Amino acid sequence: MIEIPGLKTALSFGGKVYHSKSIETYPFLLRASLRERFDLARVGLKLKYMVWRWYRYTRPRPGEAPSAQRARVEQFRARETFRDLLGRPSKRIDQIFQTAAHRASADAEQQSAGCAVALFGAVWSGKKDNTSLNMKGGSGQFGVAMQRALGDRVQLGATVRRVIGDDDGVTVTYEQGGTEQSLRARYAIVCLPATLAREVVADIPIEVDQALSLVHYGSWVGMSMITDEKGPMPYDDIYALTASDRTFDMFFNHANPLRNGTRQPGGSLMCYAGGSTAESLMSRSDEEITALYCKELYELFPQLEGHIVESRIQRWVIGGSYRRVTSDFFEPLVEYSATPEKRVRFAGDYFAPLGQMEVAVTTGQDAADLVRQDLSHRF
Repeated sequence: MIEIPGLKTALSFGGKVYHSKSIETYPFLLRASLRERFDLARVGLKLKYMVWRWYRYTRPRPGEAPSAQRARVEQFRARETFRDLLGRPSKRIDQIFQTAAHRASADAEQQSAGCAVALFGAVWSGKKDNTSLNMKGGSGQFGVAMQRALGDRVQLGATVRRVIGDDDGVTVTYEQGGTEQSLRARYAIVCLPATLAREVVADIPIEVDQALSLVHYGSWVGMSMITDEKGPMPYDDIYALTASDRTFDMFFNHANPLRNGTRQPGGSLMCYAGGSTAESLMSRSDEEITALYCKELYELFPQLEGHIVESRIQRWVIGGSYRRVTSDFFEPLVEYSATPEKRVRFAGDYFAPLGQMEVAVTTGQDAADLVRQDLSHRF
């Protein structure tokens, strides 16, 4: 893992890029009306207070099992939307928070307040949170490492159709090369998105299926870029920028964590739109999206024009997982997953109100640990 030295709080507003390290300064820095400054300060202070409460609420308690902590975190501000928390600030200020909300792949009206507060808490945590770290080479290195460790036991191009558990083990039916096949295993850990897990796993207990149904997924439309600039660029000190005045919501400078010593030529950039904006872009061609994103990037960073040597559009229909407001409970799935001797177990980023890679990894590890415990008792 490598630390992220760059700013995660940069902002584009009114056609200008702001590089402040302290979010508290933005009401004074932005070219905004008195009303807009007041609204930004008011909503910002409210969110800061909520994030402080979220830190205290989600802190592990002595002797508390990880599953119990996850169940408790689910309840934080779960019965109101982020819109309820925001209220109705002036238009341009509202757009800042709506844009930030799209990092969860959902609009402020769709996601719970707890989901949004978790998002801001992660961004504002500094080095206290694992979001201040990146995996060198990208999160895909997890898959590479697993394939290296498992060797020939990894089957690629195999689509799982059904997972059925019984008293003696699990039957997994899959399709590979146009042929349907089955295999038996002692246990199965299902790491699919919640919506697909409901389709694939047979005989899910009603209360567990209901908990899985609480998980929602929004969309992202992103563009990754390779650049060939020879010298410094105006975004070198930025890792993440919230683009409140663009079609895309977020801009990332993925080369930032690798900038040590003399600046090397070239770079790696990415921008994406989420939520309803992403949905509106899905019907447009790659060429149209590329032209739109590039035009808006050049308006922010004119020095970038002519230096994008390669780009690729990626559409994530099933993007990030998030929670909507509900009176139902997620605990049955958490409790089921923590219960010994279950032949089929679940793991994924959706075990938290805001889906994150770290949650996917830790729930997978927890599930594997429980399987090992069961194996040691049974055999």
